[in-house]
Amino acid sequence: NREGQHNSVLTAQEGVVDNQTENLRAMGNVIVISDSGVVLETEELLWDNQKQKIISDVPVKFTTDEDTLVGDSFISDPELVNYEIRNARGYSKRKMQLEKPRN
Repeated sequence: NREGQHNSVLTAQEGVVDNQTENLRAMGNVIVISDSGVVLETEELLWDNQKQKIISDVPVKFTTDEDTLVGDSFISDPELVNYEIRNARGYSKRKMQLEKPRN
């Protein structure tokens, strides 16, 4: 947005908000799309308001323009920029140098 803040949009079949903590639990076909186009897909997700983290303890699929990763769990900042995927595997469209540089 104009203030330089990023936004993510979440959709799910169900959601529950804890009014005291302002934590959110989303369940069923959960999809999070960041304003940069990064997509997170899972069946259950928690927004931890105090930590300002998106957390999923079930299998996830994480897609960027260059990478598609799947894993067993996920934790991220709200912008889906700094993230950790457990037992990650997937593929990338990035070009990689496979030969060792010659001296």
